[in-house]
Amino acid sequence: MDDDVRISQAKIPTNLLENHDAVSFRVLPHGESLLNHFQRHEYRKSMEIGRSFHAKTATIPCVSGAVGLFRKEALLRQSDLHSGEFSGEDLQRTLLIHRHRNDRGVTFVDEEVYTHAPRTLRELYLQRVHGWWPGLWNNFHHLLHLAFASKVNWRLRYDSLYALFLVVTDPFRILALPALFSSFGRFWTFYIFYVLLELIPYLKMGRRESIVVILLSPIYGVAQLFTRVVAFFAWLYRRLVALTSGRRIPDSYKRAPLAHQAFALVFGLVALVGL
Repeated sequence: MDDDVRISQAKIPTNLLENHDAVSFRVLPHGESLLNHFQRHEYRKSMEIGRSFHAKTATIPCVSGAVGLFRKEALLRQSDLHSGEFSGEDLQRTLLIHRHRNDRGVTFVDEEVYTHAPRTLRELYLQRVHGWWPGLWNNFHHLLHLAFASKVNWRLRYDSLYALFLVVTDPFRILALPALFSSFGRFWTFYIFYVLLELIPYLKMGRRESIVVILLSPIYGVAQLFTRVVAFFAWLYRRLVALTSGRRIPDSYKRAPLAHQAFALVFGLVALVGL
């Protein structure tokens, strides 16, 4: 559990670990700014729709890094498997459970806890570009395995395929943006369709956040798209630093020699220009 999590009246259902390897909570960011409303709507979709979808079959794809329950044995067997990287460590921890041959599943408990979320656009950018999305790329191979391996529950397979589809097709969506914004008709068609899609879960979840969140959701979505693409180069930079410096310890890019960091940075920039 992170030190900024507020449990309040939430119950800690340790009894669920008798039949499962891990338990996920309903995690929501607190705060009343518009940015907090965007994030809370985002979290709420993940918790109330995504987690509920997976709870029936104990196939929760990611136990939030903010708070979660794990069987001690499930964590100990990951000691030689987990990369130790901070980015995406919660996703990797959960996916490794699902990849284990004696997987007991990851379930969801409807107990609400609150966590601190980015309060400024800069903080949100740093969270996504240096944390969330590099973590997604770092777990690409685990998602690939769960998407195509045999004896994987269809809900988990679907979620893995969707995550893979998202990151693989992001560059094409970036390339399509100029054509989208160059036409008044295409732009408004996209905008209305996007808002209607966001309106469905918004109404289903009881209209908890400001309607402004839904009206501006296309902008938030495009911003997310850009951060995922930029995050790929953040992930590539870290991998190159680790490979060239020979440091395989967690987050080794922070302590690698400057020459290796410079090489990785230049290589990443060349790759970006090449795209």
